[in-house]
Amino acid sequence: MSKLCNSIIISLCLLLPGLSLAATTDFVAGSDVTVADVTYGETTASLTIVSGANAASWKHDGGTFTVTNPGSGATAFKITCSSSAVYGLKVSNSSGTAVACEKNNTPGTSYVTVPSAAGTYTIAPVSTNLSNSTLYNNSCGAAACSSGYSVSGTGATATCVAPAGGGGGSPGSVSFSNSSIPRAQTIYPDGTIVYHDEETTAGTVAIAEQQETTIAPTLAVPSAFVFTKILKKRMENDEVKKLQEFLASDPSIYPEGLATGYYGTLTEKAVRRFQVKHGIVSSGTPESTGYGLVGPSTRAKLNEIFGGGGTVAVSMPTAAPAVSAEISAAFSVGMGLGMSNSNIKRLQQLLNSDSDTAVALSGVGSAGQETEYYGSLTGEAVQKFQMKYGVVNSASDVGYGYVGPKTRAKLNEIFGSVTPAAPAESSSNAPIPATPADTSALEAQIQSMIEQVQLLQTQLNAL
Repeated sequence: MSKLCNSIIISLCLLLPGLSLAATTDFVAGSDVTVADVTYGETTASLTIVSGANAASWKHDGGTFTVTNPGSGATAFKITCSSSAVYGLKVSNSSGTAVACEKNNTPGTSYVTVPSAAGTYTIAPVSTNLSNSTLYNNSCGAAACSSGYSVSGTGATATCVAPAGGGGGSPGSVSFSNSSIPRAQTIYPDGTIVYHDEETTAGTVAIAEQQETTIAPTLAVPSAFVFTKILKKRMENDEVKKLQEFLASDPSIYPEGLATGYYGTLTEKAVRRFQVKHGIVSSGTPESTGYGLVGPSTRAKLNEIFGGGGTVAVSMPTAAPAVSAEISAAFSVGMGLGMSNSNIKRLQQLLNSDSDTAVALSGVGSAGQETEYYGSLTGEAVQKFQMKYGVVNSASDVGYGYVGPKTRAKLNEIFGSVTPAAPAESSSNAPIPATPADTSALEAQIQSMIEQVQLLQTQLNAL
């Protein structure tokens, strides 16, 4: 009997390791499954899990699409995409290393297969089109090229190039007969590599720094344009697209070069590089210093560089005066004669930016000599502002010379500190919750209204 028990125990010990390593398959695609809004670059795309795919699990969270312990063989986990704007599909392991990549030659039919080795993998669309390539390698570099081109480089940096001296190039393109000259490139801190001889969207070849040789780059720069709006993250309009096109003309500022019309993270980073390069602002946040926001100072520099040369004059009835992006036009409390605080100095700085509303042309209160005291000069400047922008109609109107709710709202509107709420990135129709800043602004407005009522009561009592 004891021998029998020993045999059973030994058998169980031999079987248990195998049982503990057995894979589980909790997900089986009975038909094609759509995974919407997978993020790539500054936009999203819908991917499709091919029918028959097996895995322990898959997840779509915040635009990121992952799969754990995918199947193999007939049950391999395959992904396809029907969008022609997606140039390929990449699979990365948990370390972020690309382990599989397929070019989306036939949208809706081409697919990438996730490796069957146990682990968690991330699937993402590829937004970069490798010109003249027909196949991608596992790192999303070129693996095969069209006729007349050959693979140059390895891994993610592999591209398709024409033989030196001609072949495959577009009219007006530039080539070098000396094949020993290395390809000029810029490597950014985030690992992005930009080759200076890549074709631009206009079909020209932009060539910069060669060793011991300097050749002027041929960049596809859009025609002159005048920027007139405040632009910030999560906005979407034609002016954002123009901004992206201009920034993309300088690879050191916007190496991704995507012109989608949507102001996302990549565009914000490009704007920050532009601001640093031109000495506008180099730190802070869009709300505190304008860092990453296209405000008056950044607009002025964009118009100076891309608006046809020199300062561009825009004829608008109530054009916003040029104000430094570091000066906030957001005020949450009322201001009047005899008061003294830091808000009043900001108010004077904003008023001094417009000759029509200047506190003083010289001496105390003039540009560069603003104070924190609300005296008669500040009151007169506020009165000019109110009359200019229709806050009051005459000197007899209540609030004339006092910075109340209407005057504060007009300051925010004219000087660009407050912009309309942008649509959320999510496709959900759920309402956007109020941020702490929104709540504080509402509370401040209520407090200011109370102050206005108290002021009216005081005036009535004096009658």
